[in-house]
Amino acid sequence: MDTCANTTSVMVHPFRYKLSAEMSEELFRFSKIHQYEDRETFKESWTQWLKDADTMVQAEIDRHIANEYRGDVLTKMYKSSRYYHCNKSMAPKECVKRKSYDSANHELIELMDSHIIMVYDLPPKIGFIQFCELHQKDEKDGSLKKKYKNRHYLIVRDKVV
Repeated sequence: MDTCANTTSVMVHPFRYKLSAEMSEELFRFSKIHQYEDRETFKESWTQWLKDADTMVQAEIDRHIANEYRGDVLTKMYKSSRYYHCNKSMAPKECVKRKSYDSANHELIELMDSHIIMVYDLPPKIGFIQFCELHQKDEKDGSLKKKYKNRHYLIVRDKVV
């Protein structure tokens, strides 16, 4: 029996009803102009703006109704303007630089692996302390500690003995 032939199409509604790009731009401009107004003055300016941009607002309402949005589009636009766009910063965001990866040399990894295999039953904390004492390494070196514990985990997980 062919189950694909009997299936009915299900209309999936959007999870989030976003405003159009043009409307978002206009709301952003409006919000920045009236950003520092008190609530009553902002509301009056909003009412005037709705009258001025009537065709664009009606097109946005029609678009949301066509997408089966059940809420009040004007309230959605007002809240977006008043509470999102007014508080949105115009400053460009700084790019966060990624830290450079400090790879361990193969000799150190081989030393760690052989030590971990020798002290297989010890917890990684004690094994690391012994490793540092045996090879004159600094116990306070966080990256070395992390590398040792990661190697310990890999060896114990894979049960390479």
